[in-house]
Amino acid sequence: MNWIATHYFGKPDNKSLTWWLVEKQYSLKAQLAGLIAYFAMFTALFQSRQSSLAFIISMYGHELGHYLQFRANKIKAVILLLWPIGAAALPINEQWNKKSDKLPWNNVAWLLLAGPAFNMFQMLIGLAFVKFGIFPEFFRNYVFINGMLGLFNLLPLGNFDGGQLFFVIFSSLNELKDRLTAGIASVAGFTILIWIISRHLELGLIGVAF
Repeated sequence: MNWIATHYFGKPDNKSLTWWLVEKQYSLKAQLAGLIAYFAMFTALFQSRQSSLAFIISMYGHELGHYLQFRANKIKAVILLLWPIGAAALPINEQWNKKSDKLPWNNVAWLLLAGPAFNMFQMLIGLAFVKFGIFPEFFRNYVFINGMLGLFNLLPLGNFDGGQLFFVIFSSLNELKDRLTAGIASVAGFTILIWIISRHLELGLIGVAF
């Protein structure tokens, strides 16, 4: 994607893809256009306007968790829809991003966990609405989508929140023994956490269905 942006859309070689997209799509007009584009794309993908709306709200809710942690760490931040990589909570510019890079590792860890945590919070809200019969079809989709977003972002892989969290914890340690212990503990912890979330999601949906 970075290569395409550089060779076909004029992105400077020394500019990161994310910050180039922020510059291009920061305006209100660009955000509204992105919202319409994502709604159309998700509607085509899910064959449902309700699922599309639920996905977009869930995506914003996930990023709201990150945004609030940025603000708790006194980092000026914003939530943007960046086409085609999705919603993102990030510092308002590269200068503030450099400040966020200097945060203690444990603060960064909480920042990364905040997104999946807000997905779990949104699941609980959705289950409450379904239980009381308020737009049950919409909120069933809402619960399921938040469960999937939370689960995928907890995976210790690549640019997922879980992958970045694993890297942050691993990089904070110096001794090989500590790193091995942290690695094993992190994978085990993520596995247990994912199982718990998926189990509650399954039971919650079954309970709602009956």
